Amino acid sequence: MSETPKTLDWRDVDLSRYCNTWWSPGRSQRIISLWRLFGMPLLKNLPCEIFWEPRFNACKVRLLRMFGATIGNNLVIRSCEVYYPWNLFIGNNVWIGYEANLYSLVPIRLGNNTVVSQHAFLCTGGHDVRDPRFGLTVGEIVLKDSAWVSAGCFVGPGVTLHEGAVAAAGSVVVKDLPAMTICGGNPCRPIKERVIQDPPPKLTGALRNG
Repeated sequence: MSETPKTLDWRDVDLSRYCNTWWSPGRSQRIISLWRLFGMPLLKNLPCEIFWEPRFNACKVRLLRMFGATIGNNLVIRSCEVYYPWNLFIGNNVWIGYEANLYSLVPIRLGNNTVVSQHAFLCTGGHDVRDPRFGLTVGEIVLKDSAWVSAGCFVGPGVTLHEGAVAAAGSVVVKDLPAMTICGGNPCRPIKERVIQDPPPKLTGALRNG
């Protein structure tokens, strides 16, 4: 018979014993240092919404690709933070807003026509609260085609937003969201079906691409 794990209390938590050697960032320290010192600051600080914006947008795309990101066509990306770009997989016609944080310890996959809005935090890493050493936990984040993470959302490790799902502004998403559903709250739960209709011509908008 297997033994029942011993129950510990707060006195047994010891962060000096923390160890994440089982996990690999996927690149050498040299590449990581180059990204931290030069790549990430450029991504965060190249200008947006000025006359030369399309060229700066194209520079950001080239920069991410140079460091290993897989990116389709027509990415619109504002000033944001990408932790490990080689763990970023982006489809076609994707928008990423100001101050978004893509904490990509493991892959983040953004399907076609997906949106990550301002100040959204896509977090692929966490810690095991049962472990007195506070062990690292990781899980891929997937946004399937036409999903939308609205402004100020937190999306946790291992979460999938299925096709057309919407996480409303300020939501905390810790479980998968069903397709074509608007969800919100903390924790994020389904609210109503998402209905997509052709708008009147005067209401049709577009975001200028780089």
